[in-house]
Parts: sequence; structure tokens; C-alpha cells
Amino acid sequence: STSASGAGEVVRLRVKQSLALALLAVIPLAIVTVVLVQVNLRRLEISAKEYRLAVSDTVARLVRSRVRQAGSELRAIGAALAQTEAPPADRLRTARALLLGARHVDQAALYDARGEHVETLRINRPGFAANRPDRLDEAIRGQAAATGVTHGDTVAAGAEGLALPLVVPIFVGEQRVLFGFLWTSLRLDDLGASLGRISRRRFGGEAHRV
Repeated sequence: STSASGAGEVVRLRVKQSLALALLAVIPLAIVTVVLVQVNLRRLEISAKEYRLAVSDTVARLVRSRVRQAGSELRAIGAALAQTEAPPADRLRTARALLLGARHVDQAALYDARGEHVETLRINRPGFAANRPDRLDEAIRGQAAATGVTHGDTVAAGAEGLALPLVVPIFVGEQRVLFGFLWTSLRLDDLGASLGRISRRRFGGEAHRV
């Protein structure tokens, strides 16, 4: 009986030792697993953030490119209107031809150096005249003259969605005398289509993530 009892105690001790050894082996493994999971999650978060930043940078470049190209088209139209040695009818004819050939600008409103509206040129687009400001205020004129192009906040453009008002100055001669300003409402509907293509490409077919 005493021998059996001693043998049972030995077995229990061995079981406890085995469990202790197993726990000693499992606990470090669990700790390592948790640490690895956290590290991987952190890496995924960093990768996702970098990806979002890359997409945002792509979108920003697209918008800046659109504004830059539209500004160049407006300046070309403005240069035609500022050819004071040419008859007014010829200037308007040249400006309209440039407007017809423009890629991003489909309307342009001319203002004098004081911001008073002079003339509006446009490709058929209902509602454009209603969106045009009657006068350019001094702050907008000053910023446009200083930077070469300025824009306002996006505005609703009826069924077309949103538009971005742009203003560029018109200078003449080597002395860069201020002739006036050109204003346009830059359509963003096709820009939205471009952003949709980026979104679908970057986010597995979802068109409105960008």
C-alpha cells in the first residue's frame, strides 16, 4: 500500500512537471505570436497609410495639372484680347478660335483692370452667364495679379456637378501693364471621371474611394 502510494505520488509529480514544462514552452510561443501579430498589423497600417498618401498625391497632381493647363489656355485667350493694335473684331475672332480649340476652358469672361465686366465668350453652355460674377473684387484681382492664377471655392454647376472658378491676369508689353482679367468656371465633371478611374484601379473596382 505504501509502495503504491509512493508510486502514485511519483506519477503525479511527473505529470505536474510535464505540464509545467509544456506551459514553459507554450507561454514564450504565445508571447512571440502576439508580438508578431502586432508587428504585422503595424506594417499593414504603415503600408495602408503609404498607399493612401500615394493615391492622394496622384489626385493632387491631377488637379494641379488641370488648373495649370486651364490657366495656360486662359492666358492665350487673354493675350489675343490684349492685342490692342488689332481691330476689336479681329481680337474677338482670334479669342473665340482659341476657345474652340481649348481642351479645358469652354467659357471666358473678360474684366478690365478695375474688375468691371467687359465681354463674355463661351461655347454653348446653359447657365454659364448666371454663374459669372458681375464684378471681380479687389482681393481676387490682387491675388491673381501676384500669383498668375487664382481660384475660388468649388461651386455647383447644375446637372454637371461641380465647377472651379479660375481667374488669370492679362498683362501687355515688356512693362507688363495690367490690361484686365479673365474668369472661367472650370468644369470638374470629366475630372471626376478621371478620379473614378483611379479609384477603380487602386481600390478593386470601387469608383468613389478617391
